[in-house]
Amino acid sequence: MGDWVELGRVELLQIQRRLLATDDYDPSGLLPADQLLLTPDGVLASHDGGWVVDSHHRAHPERGHWNPARVLSVGFTSHYRKMEERFGIAPVGVAGENVVVSVGELVPPSRLAGGLKLRGGQGELVLGDIEVARPCVEFTRFIAGRSEAGAYDLAEERDFLEGGTRGFVMPVTGPGFVVAVGDQVLVRD
Repeated sequence: MGDWVELGRVELLQIQRRLLATDDYDPSGLLPADQLLLTPDGVLASHDGGWVVDSHHRAHPERGHWNPARVLSVGFTSHYRKMEERFGIAPVGVAGENVVVSVGELVPPSRLAGGLKLRGGQGELVLGDIEVARPCVEFTRFIAGRSEAGAYDLAEERDFLEGGTRGFVMPVTGPGFVVAVGDQVLVRD
């Protein structure tokens, strides 16, 4: 593996206070934060002097099946520009990723094969076992503006959102780590 090189900086941090995709997709459950606490059980957001639990966290009361391989999600501003070109509007963070990184180029899954490293005031955290976040039907309906479309009717749009355009998911290992807006994000060269 090569050396770590900067990919970009953390532009947005957020959690999902509740599940966004039930029958429809509702981004009003997103809570922006200046800091997130990343743990193997999931993500918490610093808010009003305390910590708010993300809907994918093991302790969230509305959580269905907990999957430790999917407790953190990461997206990229360049992918939002790609979605905006296709769908007309795609506010940064609307897909619900916990961490959105400001980058100029598209980030294919192969670019993340060596992992991601977060570097900030608390030190460094290396993230691995990164997988593509598959676009759900509800989000695809929402971003495409086709609220009544079925999964079959959205095949072209879902294909477009594949390959990391919709974001990436991963586990968190080690002790809790605080990430802040502006922190550096690195990948293997």
